[in-house]
Amino acid sequence: MKIKKTGKKKYPLKVYPKKGKAFWVPSQHKFSNDFVDKHGCSLVAFYIAMMFIGKHKTMSYLLKWSRKHLKIESKIPVSEVYKGLKSLAPKSKADNITFRSKVTKEEVRNALARGFLVLLETEGPIHTNPLMWDDTKLCVRNFSNGDKKSVDVNKMVDKQCDSKTYRGCIFIRP
Repeated sequence: MKIKKTGKKKYPLKVYPKKGKAFWVPSQHKFSNDFVDKHGCSLVAFYIAMMFIGKHKTMSYLLKWSRKHLKIESKIPVSEVYKGLKSLAPKSKADNITFRSKVTKEEVRNALARGFLVLLETEGPIHTNPLMWDDTKLCVRNFSNGDKKSVDVNKMVDKQCDSKTYRGCIFIRP
């Protein structure tokens, strides 16, 4: 995986995974829309996932589409992001997307090792985390708020959300 700085305020990083399509990492707090700024983590994950499967849509398009087609609570639940991905993904890629309301550490580790993009909802505070295996640094990366950081899969899975509204995990095969 290659990660490059772009110099763009709203999209400061571009990620080139070994499998799957390249994607930008949006910085949700740099958008002027109040919803995106305060509750946009799942929208950012939705955007990253769409780019990863090769379907480019803007953040504003995804927000507008989500407001029309998905149930939005204080933020977009990850189960609704899954529905959005299945609806907007090309038919050839829709079968590569799966959802689980609860996951084990082993499931997440196996998916990451196989080059999947994993969108995991955690709590304390509730946040959607796009995770990928970085084969160059031999670590799991969390792409959030325009940045990347190394994370421990066990700790991330231990923090997975228990809320019936928000809990869940999406696995996206390249």
